[in-house]
Amino acid sequence: MAKRKTVDWLQAHYDISECWGCRVIRFCRATQRYIVKRDEKIPLRMCIIDIAQARVRYGYKRIHVLLLREGWKVNHTAVYRKYRQEGLNLLYRSKRKRISQARLPEVDVIGINQCSRYGFYVRCAIQWKMF
Repeated sequence: MAKRKTVDWLQAHYDISECWGCRVIRFCRATQRYIVKRDEKIPLRMCIIDIAQARVRYGYKRIHVLLLREGWKVNHTAVYRKYRQEGLNLLYRSKRKRISQARLPEVDVIGINQCSRYGFYVRCAIQWKMF
């Protein structure tokens, strides 16, 4: 804000262009020309807050549907943006930790075609006479 006023002062007192005034104080001309846009959708924001406080479990999608029913012509992304700006996020439950399944006791190998965990190693040991 101070640099904008400085550029305006330089233009008025030294009769220079905006370009030269910005160049002298090393100020971007785009910033000098920028016009601040105020939020024109304050009634929409207040309506979203009212609905969210009345229906706590409603997310932005349901609020968007209710706004359409009330006659608002608003995009769902605008509703989402206002919803997030107001900090109206839903609280999500943390997921339950799954309990591991009970482990079955190991069954002893009785027959020829039954498999054991160490069957491969035992066969190799017998074949190569490692034991």
